[in-house]
Amino acid sequence: MKLASQPPEIVQLRRSGAVVELGWGRSKRKLHTTGDCRQEASRVYHMAAAGRMPPEDLSRAIYALDKISSLIERADLEDRVAQLEAMLRGASR
Repeated sequence: MKLASQPPEIVQLRRSGAVVELGWGRSKRKLHTTGDCRQEASRVYHMAAAGRMPPEDLSRAIYALDKISSLIERADLEDRVAQLEAMLRGASR
């Protein structure tokens, strides 16, 4: 049952007397580092453990956070390789 007073990303269902929130919440989280992704994964895990997020949403959230973390790590490695290549070019002259 969708509650009209809630924003579209927050939907509440009543299951056996408990209120379950679907979605990750209202606030926007900055995911600029792999550590940020790890913290967000921990946050959504605790939401699911507390019964405020269905397991299906947890699975999707963790998958998305893993992909974002991999992209951040790959970009960081590309930057490091570029810096090393620049240093090697400078040393060979």
